[in-house]
Amino acid sequence: VRAPAEWREKIPNLWSRTKTTFETGDYIKALQRVAEASKVEGSTALAAERLEMAVRLVMAISDLFQQQRSMGTVGNNCSASHQEAMLMPTVDGSLVFVKECVFNNMTWLPDVETAELNLGSFHLVHPKISHAVAHTCGCRGLSLVYAREATDQTGTDWIEAAGQSEPMTTRLKNLLKDYPADISMFKEMTQNADDAGAQKVHFVWDWRNHRQQSLLTPDMDQWQGPALWVFNDSTFSNADFESICKLGVGGKREASRKIGRFGLGFNSVYNFTDLPSILSGDVALFLDPHVRHLQAMGASVQKPGIKLRFLKINVLDKFRDQFEPYHGMFGCDLKSSSPFTGTLMRVPFRTPEMAAQSEISSLALDRTSSEALNNMFLSEANQWLLFLNSVKEIRLSEIAEGSNELRSLSWVRLREGIPRSPSESQEAASQNGAGPEAGGPAGALVTVADPIEVPRSQARVSAMRHEGGPMSAVVDVLASTAAYGSMPAKDSLDR
Repeated sequence: VRAPAEWREKIPNLWSRTKTTFETGDYIKALQRVAEASKVEGSTALAAERLEMAVRLVMAISDLFQQQRSMGTVGNNCSASHQEAMLMPTVDGSLVFVKECVFNNMTWLPDVETAELNLGSFHLVHPKISHAVAHTCGCRGLSLVYAREATDQTGTDWIEAAGQSEPMTTRLKNLLKDYPADISMFKEMTQNADDAGAQKVHFVWDWRNHRQQSLLTPDMDQWQGPALWVFNDSTFSNADFESICKLGVGGKREASRKIGRFGLGFNSVYNFTDLPSILSGDVALFLDPHVRHLQAMGASVQKPGIKLRFLKINVLDKFRDQFEPYHGMFGCDLKSSSPFTGTLMRVPFRTPEMAAQSEISSLALDRTSSEALNNMFLSEANQWLLFLNSVKEIRLSEIAEGSNELRSLSWVRLREGIPRSPSESQEAASQNGAGPEAGGPAGALVTVADPIEVPRSQARVSAMRHEGGPMSAVVDVLASTAAYGSMPAKDSLDR
């Protein structure tokens, strides 16, 4: 209650001891006095009037913090010192330190399942305290407790802290100077897939917005919008996941044909996102360099991300909205008990508001930017295949907003053999359903010489050195694919 201004003259002694404003520490001391008063009366449970007072004090702390955050004077949550001392009302009417409290961020679970959950030493926040207020004040979500219980039940960890372990945002921002926000990211992902022995790579613009309720943490809702999918038909090994989490791995490869497998090049995805994820085998890896979105699930500055063993629990039951986008993409069946035999990366885009807050990049990718990248893909992808060892096909598709249909935009495929003439090359393309004769726009058929006779790494150089012979036909085919279009047939998502 604000003291009337006339008190200054009428009761100067009292006025001199009256605060003009309250700080967070004042509210915390008031909460502590409420708890002490109840203990003096011999009860840890608060009377109704004191419980209401405690709820109002907690909400005042949250409001004050939100005001300070809007002015840029604090981070995303109350300071560690305040969290150490702050008390929170619980469902049993007592006041407990926030570090010992969790709020129910899994409201989609049946009440009976929540009631049977073993909270251990944690206390459930009183329902009069909203999730947002509890999170702001430093409470953790119930999902973290569930994760710990699942670990005990299975006898092995299904979730652990993971992520790149250097000071992340500044390091990534500097790394992006070597990886411009253009087609470079597509090249890096294709090269990584080639190193892993993949034969197919598929990029998909996904313009859908997904549900935002049953997520790993409430803060993940910002990343349920449009994204770029990157699929290849190889499977990540444990070493691959470890390499992703070691920022700074890259540049030189162990073997002469390897150029930093899943090392520095992967970080080119941060041109477009602050929270990439990878699903392969039985593992889903979420990386959170800012440690803003997954802290409640165990991510930390030392390990800014989480790695889940999704076969250990039913992720579609516990965190359906989080994992629904992956389910059905390229045969990824999260209802199955078998690992996913492929690698699926999701690169959700920053919104302009998120880009303004990012410490990595201020880029917010939109439709106009994607069209520019499409054009780069069309002009360059056919050349990439000449320098790869295993990848034989690269596709680019999209899923429109409000649709589940996968629509092919363009594709390029490698077919080995020595064409005798430009006419023979066109005939081969027609016979393989790659040209207008097949009933649709021309696809890209890149034909190179047999790799035993002419290594692929030398194919383009050889083509420029040979005139009038078989290799001249290769140049003709490459030149004819500069403006290839979409495939005649449309694929659909198996939902």
